[in-house]
Amino acid sequence: MFHSAERVLLEFGGLIVNQQGPGETCAREPFEIDPTLAGYEGDRFNELSTEVNTKLYPLGEVANGTSFWAIGDNEHVYILMNEILLLGKNIDEALERLIIGRESKALQRGRAMCKKWIIVLAVLVLSANVASAQAPSTRTDCSMHLEKARTYEMFGDVRAVAEFQAAIKGDSSRCSDALLELSQSLSRSLRFSDAFRTLNDYIVSTPKLDHKEDIKELTALQTAADLKQRVETAAEPTLTDLIALTKLCNVYGRGKARDALPYAEKAVSLYANSVSALLLNAEILLPVHLDDNRVLLLLNQAANIDSADARIFSTRGWFYLFTLNDRERSEKDFREALCLSHDADSLAWKGLGHVLMLTGRKVESLAALKKYLLINKEDAEAIALVKRLENPR
Repeated sequence: MFHSAERVLLEFGGLIVNQQGPGETCAREPFEIDPTLAGYEGDRFNELSTEVNTKLYPLGEVANGTSFWAIGDNEHVYILMNEILLLGKNIDEALERLIIGRESKALQRGRAMCKKWIIVLAVLVLSANVASAQAPSTRTDCSMHLEKARTYEMFGDVRAVAEFQAAIKGDSSRCSDALLELSQSLSRSLRFSDAFRTLNDYIVSTPKLDHKEDIKELTALQTAADLKQRVETAAEPTLTDLIALTKLCNVYGRGKARDALPYAEKAVSLYANSVSALLLNAEILLPVHLDDNRVLLLLNQAANIDSADARIFSTRGWFYLFTLNDRERSEKDFREALCLSHDADSLAWKGLGHVLMLTGRKVESLAALKKYLLINKEDAEAIALVKRLENPR
C-alpha cells in the first residue's frame, strides 16, 4: 500500500454515506470506504491503472456497488466502471463531488474548490438554513433542525446531537423521527445508555406504531450498556467481555474498526497468550488496512501459540489473498485450515474457492464453493459466484 492510500484509510476508513437524490450536475449516490468490497476486481484495477499511468488502490464502492472508486499513487481519486473517470485531484475534491452530486469529469474553471470536506458540510447546512428562511410557511422548527442534524450526522459531526435535541424540544410526539434517529446517533457514538433511554422515549411517544423490532433493539442496547460499563469499570476485564464489546463497537460504532480497536488492543495486552484475543485484533485491523504488518505479526504469533487452531490459518489465508495478493501462501493456509478442521471450516472453503478461481482452476473452485454452501446456504455472494462459474458468459 502506498502513502496516499494509507493516509486516506487512516482518516476515512469505514466511512459510509447513505444518500440519495438530485445533485448539482448528477444524482447523489451512496458510497462507502472499505477496500475489501473491491477484493475480486484486481484485474480491472490493473488494466485501468495503465490508462492513468499510476498505481491504484481500491477505496470501496459507489452507487450501491455499480462502480468502484480508487486512489492513485499520484493522490488523484478515480471512479472505475468499464472505463476510468477522474473524481478529484485529491480525496477532499473527490468527497465533495460525491456529496454534492457533481459529475466525474474535469473540474469547472473559475470556481474555488473546498480544501477540506468539512467546508462542504458547512455549505450544506447553510443551504438548509437559507431554504428554511425562504419558505417558513412550509417548514417547521422540527424539520429544519432535523435536516441539519442529518447533515451533521452524515459526517459524524458532534453537533448532530444538539440539532436532534432541538428538533425534539417542545413536543417530541410531533418529531418522533428525531427521537429514533437521535438514538441511532448516540449508539454510533457508543453512548449505549443514552441511546437506550432515547429509544424508550420514542417507543412511549408513538404507541400506535409496531415496535417489535424497536423492542429487540432496546434489549440489545441495554446489554451493550451493561457490557461497556463492566469493561470500563473493571481493573481487569474478562476476555469474554472484551471480545464481546469489541465486536459490538465494530457493529455499532461510527468509526467501526477505530472504535473497536482500543478494546481489541486491551484484550491482547491483558491476554497476550490468547489465540482468540490475537485473532480478534487481527480481524479488526484487516478490513481497513490500518496496519498490515501488525496483522501479520498477530497471526504469526497466534500460529506459534497453537499451530492446531484452524481459525488462524483460515484468517491468515484471507490476509495473504486480499492484502498481500500471495495466492500460493493463501491456498496453503486454506488447505491447512481444512485439514485441521476436518473440512468443517466454512471460511476456508470459501477462501479456497476464491483463490482457485483467481488462478484459473474453475472446476476445483466450483467444488470448493459448493462445499462452502453446504455449510452456509444463504450466502448470496457465493451463490452468485457458483452461477457465474457454472454459466460463464
